[in-house]
Amino acid sequence: MEPGYPKEGKRSGILLRLIPLIVIALILGTVAVTGCVRQAASTQQPAASTHAPVPAVYQGMYDSLKGDMDQYDATLASRDSGTRYPVIFGAELLQADVNRGDVLLQPQVMDSVRLMLDRYKAMGIQGVTIPIHYPVYTPGYPNYDEYAAFYRQVAAEVHKRGMVLDVENHILFANTRFSPVTWNYSGESADQYMAEKRAMVEAIINDTHPEYLDISAEPDTEYALTHWSFMQTPAQHTALVNYVLAGLDRQGTKIGAGAGSWDPDAADFVTSYATNTDLDFISIHVYPVYGKGLSSIDILSAIARQYNKSVVIDEAWLHKDAAPVATFNGMTSSSQAYGLDIFSFWSPLDQQFLSTLAQTARVNHIDYISPFWGIYFYGYTDYSPTIDALGYSDRAHVENTIASANIQNDTLSPTGKFYQGLIENNT
Repeated sequence: MEPGYPKEGKRSGILLRLIPLIVIALILGTVAVTGCVRQAASTQQPAASTHAPVPAVYQGMYDSLKGDMDQYDATLASRDSGTRYPVIFGAELLQADVNRGDVLLQPQVMDSVRLMLDRYKAMGIQGVTIPIHYPVYTPGYPNYDEYAAFYRQVAAEVHKRGMVLDVENHILFANTRFSPVTWNYSGESADQYMAEKRAMVEAIINDTHPEYLDISAEPDTEYALTHWSFMQTPAQHTALVNYVLAGLDRQGTKIGAGAGSWDPDAADFVTSYATNTDLDFISIHVYPVYGKGLSSIDILSAIARQYNKSVVIDEAWLHKDAAPVATFNGMTSSSQAYGLDIFSFWSPLDQQFLSTLAQTARVNHIDYISPFWGIYFYGYTDYSPTIDALGYSDRAHVENTIASANIQNDTLSPTGKFYQGLIENNT
């Protein structure tokens, strides 16, 4: 992680080159490469479409990921009574991702937010997830008033369409390739952070009135970003949760916390939250499917239900890595894996992952699920060795160009059609 500026100092002047209707503004470079889009087959049922051949270099990974999901799917099938559980199907609203930094304050961004909400609504998507992370939503942050105005407007647009709003309030991905913002987290004290966190949660409730507010979902990722020794253990995070909740006027917002399904300490965090706080729900994030990446959903959901907490999965996507890396900390871990997502040959596995997500929601009584990379509902890039040789930022530019055009034209990818069918079949 590169060192950032002091908290009272300036932030990086990097601004992203805004592509029309850009869906993820995590682009730090451009290339003159185009890809073709795999168009959706016309179907009302969630069934895999004809798909691109898997390149030999990725066949082993593909087979391994499919094997992991097949194994978990078989376990779910043995427990699935067929009874429909009232799952709310959501998606990440990437256009409003706080990690984009000051790009969010440009007037045309709200137009892309409105268009994406309209497209999601037409798909049948019932809710959206947006991150509003520390330190952006604190009065001392530069342009705080403008950020607050932006998110008030986003929330109003979401609710105007009758959609559920889920807000994640964690740590900004500053000092990583997933955000242009630099920030120095090293000077923070436990008391200072807890006070600012409490005020931030209260402001988010007052400004956006979300149905769900997730205040701590990946403790390991937060530590990887900040290296705060005072925010490592289940006891420390539980103390923070209780400090935030004490005397808080929730105004009907359900508040939760949780862990990533990959975290070896996830059960300890969830047990501590479930037994020692009056949180409304437990949140689970799901990315890797190897090891206990999927079976942990069952374990964590069971703990939550035992203590009368509801469950949400407000971040999930198939992580393109077939073997455990040394440390997986959410999006801080592997830009290579996220760069692989762009290729159309993954579409059948992405569809299977979405199906798995819907089925585990039924079986484990999960109230809300929200796939992260909604960009792939609108297009992939066909594989070529030339594109495969590009870095993450240039791959993102290629993919954004394709998906942005399809969002404008209201053209779904096979994965988008599949997710639309999952929603239709569950309602």
